[in-house]
Amino acid sequence: MRKYLLLSLVCFIIGCTQKTVTVEVIEKNSELVSTFNIAENLSASVLDTFTWNSIAKSTHLVPLSSKSILGRAPKIEFLNENLILVSESQTQSINCYDKNGELKVLIQKVGQGPGEYKYLSSVHYSKLDSTIWIYDSGNKKILTYKLNGEFVQEKNVKDIIGRTISMIDEDGNFFTNQGGNGTDYIYQINKDLEIVNKYFSFDTVLTIKGKAGFSLMCNRSNTKDKYLVNIPTNDTLFSITKNGISPLVVLQKSTHNLNVDLFNNGILKLPENNDFITYSHIDLCSSLLLYRYFWQGEFFIQLWDIESNKLIGKLNLGKPISTGNINGGFNFIFNSGKKTRLLPNYVTDNTLVFLIPAEDCVGEIENVKEEDNPVLLIIDLK
Repeated sequence: MRKYLLLSLVCFIIGCTQKTVTVEVIEKNSELVSTFNIAENLSASVLDTFTWNSIAKSTHLVPLSSKSILGRAPKIEFLNENLILVSESQTQSINCYDKNGELKVLIQKVGQGPGEYKYLSSVHYSKLDSTIWIYDSGNKKILTYKLNGEFVQEKNVKDIIGRTISMIDEDGNFFTNQGGNGTDYIYQINKDLEIVNKYFSFDTVLTIKGKAGFSLMCNRSNTKDKYLVNIPTNDTLFSITKNGISPLVVLQKSTHNLNVDLFNNGILKLPENNDFITYSHIDLCSSLLLYRYFWQGEFFIQLWDIESNKLIGKLNLGKPISTGNINGGFNFIFNSGKKTRLLPNYVTDNTLVFLIPAEDCVGEIENVKEEDNPVLLIIDLK
């Protein structure tokens, strides 16, 4: 992929059903967006004084019912005043709780038949019709369930959708990263399974293996009200909606950005002491930018205040067993004064939600035992 992409935030192909939209990499000194100097702070030392309590308008602790025990990888998919939706990849289950954490519905329909899924590749709550959408990459289909667990329908999406569905908006448009044999990284698909827009065209020199490596190195995110995309060869963080693509911030990575040649050469074989930033994870709310990354064999976190563009927290999480096994985080202080280290599992502009291991909450919440399901910490931001 070229290092700099041509600016065109307006769809310019008139009368074409499938539009490929190219975008500009914003210059690092642009006044259009906020700039965060990631590279300059790779080796910076920051006092470990930040607490999640310091940005909280209010906090709520919600024990999740242990009628059905969650596995090792629970993920909060949706939360409002009436519903807490948690998926779990180890048990291949979807757990629907009420606002008090009581389990109301358990969906666990693993199989090959109608209404069954092989993999919970991605799970989304659709505000369009108050249903749960599941993408099963094993059987290449989208399944829809009512909140009571009743199966509604399934659609075959072979050759349309890639590895995951990253977001479903209120109108039923969904966004997927294609990779593989696709010509573009992101596809916007409407509820009739028609491709509406394509974003981030792959460089023609990339092989299938190279495209897979490129896709793997694009950022992950727990931010639910924005589709955040930072491709591994540049600095701009974009938000994508049904209306198009917009630059949000600049993450100055300088020479630590990956270059396109590395993908065809086998990105997973980079030496641990390489100087590139990989496996990034980006979350953005109204007041904070949380940037996690793998660099020189270890995971780090940089926490930035958006208003002041200042680095307010930085942690070294060390070398994990695997790139997906990230533990620790910044401190949260219970009313008793006890501390626990956490990273958000669910992020919106106004709310951060964390999963606290039950053993950390023994003595802090009545009747919680070590072997129970995690406790939800909901922080409403100032």
